[in-house]
Amino acid sequence: MKQDSVSIKRQIGALYKVNEFIGSIGNLHRLLNLIMEESKKVLRAEASSLMLYDSESKELFFEVALGKKGKGVKRIRLKLGEGIAGTAAKESRIINLRDSTQDSHFYRKADSKSGFRTRSVLAAPLLRKGKLLGVLEVLNKKDKRPFNKQDVRLMEIIAGQAAVAIENAQLYIANLRAERLAAVGQTVAALSHYVKNLLTGIEMGKETVQMGLEDRNQETFADGWKMVGSHLGKISSLVLNMLNYSKERKPVYLLANLNEIVKRIIDSQQERAKSEKAVLTLELDSRLDRVLIDPGGIERVLLNLVGNSFDALEGRGGKIKIVTHLEKEKKFFQIIVKDTGCGIPENQIKKIFSFFYSTKGSKGTGIGLAVAEKIVKEQRGKLEVTSKIGKGTSFTIALPYKTKS
Repeated sequence: MKQDSVSIKRQIGALYKVNEFIGSIGNLHRLLNLIMEESKKVLRAEASSLMLYDSESKELFFEVALGKKGKGVKRIRLKLGEGIAGTAAKESRIINLRDSTQDSHFYRKADSKSGFRTRSVLAAPLLRKGKLLGVLEVLNKKDKRPFNKQDVRLMEIIAGQAAVAIENAQLYIANLRAERLAAVGQTVAALSHYVKNLLTGIEMGKETVQMGLEDRNQETFADGWKMVGSHLGKISSLVLNMLNYSKERKPVYLLANLNEIVKRIIDSQQERAKSEKAVLTLELDSRLDRVLIDPGGIERVLLNLVGNSFDALEGRGGKIKIVTHLEKEKKFFQIIVKDTGCGIPENQIKKIFSFFYSTKGSKGTGIGLAVAEKIVKEQRGKLEVTSKIGKGTSFTIALPYKTKS
């Protein structure tokens, strides 16, 4: 009686552990390994294994194999009805094989490949809502006795828990796959109009270049070439933004002159400012001539913000100003990009840093501001926006101020 009480406590403890594993471990292979270790231990078996069902080939394959038998069986695949595991799967029932030498279903090749001698087998199908997921097996009780009714009941409970874990993991993987496909569809839909517009612009530029060559008109040729260059630049920017958003990026910190970086950005945009009748101005804090920053990241952010400001001016002229400022307590510094453009509606302010959210329709990708915020956050900073319709918009980057690497 005392022995039965100890056995029941041990079994309850094992079931509790298995349930804990399912609730706390996300990696399916590790989870199944732990479940099989616990099954082997509580059922006092020499070996244990878990086979998963491949619905396409209609075969069982070893996902976990523990004990001396483990290494030799990993490549074995069983058809439904083949071996004890295949029979348990096909007939959807637990099989308690007391003597392997007396059963024609026993798959002897597994023993010959592994060098393990199987005496007894307890095999339970893993089923969820009538769907076969796999088979759980334990082999040879250490005390040389066959598995008993209590073992069968315990195996049934463990198999049920393992089936839940496998189903949850498969549902998660299926949902993840569906989300990724949906994301791909969303990406294609979001970019198609924008890219089509750019390609149309390049085609128009090419035709203008061709016209200039045929007419020997240098001005027409130059206009066409400028159009091609402008649209190619936008495609290049789009690709860089996609790369910056899609991968984890560690900032490359250097001691650099922040004001010089800002000046370079302004210089690179002067031609666009001229063509769009915009005025670019600077207000630079001389104390920011030596700051620990990620120059490449800062340049990408500023190019995106200045590009956004140009779009807000809508080709009607206006002002874009970049300000650098060291905060009074010198804990952080700011870079502010202001424009006198159309402004952003209040109900859209909270959404503008969302990936693929654009206020420009097919003229925008909804990527630039999302990338800018991501890069700023990677540098432990903040990117904030204030805006008034018809008055303009101001983006403020706040980054930690450091002068030593």
